Amino acid sequence: MEIINLQNVRKVFDNNEVIKNCNMSVKKGSIYGFLGRNGAGKTTVLKLIAGLLQPTSGTIKVFGMSMLTDRNKILKKMGCLIESPVFFEQMSAEENLKIHLAYMGVSGLNISSVLAQVGLDNIGNLPVSKFSLGMKQRLAIARSIIHEPELLLLDEPINGLNPVGIKEMRDLFCHLSKEYGMTIVISSHILSEIEQIADTIGIIEKGKIIKETERLHSQEGTENLEQYFLETLQGGQNIDT
Repeated sequence: MEIINLQNVRKVFDNNEVIKNCNMSVKKGSIYGFLGRNGAGKTTVLKLIAGLLQPTSGTIKVFGMSMLTDRNKILKKMGCLIESPVFFEQMSAEENLKIHLAYMGVSGLNISSVLAQVGLDNIGNLPVSKFSLGMKQRLAIARSIIHEPELLLLDEPINGLNPVGIKEMRDLFCHLSKEYGMTIVISSHILSEIEQIADTIGIIEKGKIIKETERLHSQEGTENLEQYFLETLQGGQNIDT
């Protein structure tokens, strides 16, 4: 079953075609690794899926519904971390999550448990203004999963995390996918991280997804993700502009 389906999606800003006839398919319960060089269009595509932008043309379906007509229904089942997160800086992590749950119209969930999942279980009432970059990123991840979404969109979610934090978040994403059937789309420029967790790889170049493939396993005699990514980009240099 497809959770996300994009067909011939275009997005134009000021006569500049940023996304070009983009097609994308994400299966239920999978982790979709979204790759591309800086400026290729990853964040714009995620914003289109999240309803933060409207396509110039083409169709976007999430959970089989159109973002144009069923936006509110879709958003209740979706969690997002796209670009730099913004918080109420003078409030604690728990208070920020309470506000988010109230906004989503959700109650009865265990905030302490989610904070523990992202490694923020011993911070008390420390205001977010005192958080490090890595702590804010952990809180952003907590906020994206606190309402137990069926779909999670993550744009460079491990920014600001140290190696231990990166491994912890990698384990968390795998746990959410395997144990709860959560569908996750994750963009990252750290290919080794995507290689370890993604079931499907999508590569975007010049605003167009030029390749979607099942996960590559780094074994002897098998192409690794870095090699595959670079070769795919080389092959995609002649796509229409």
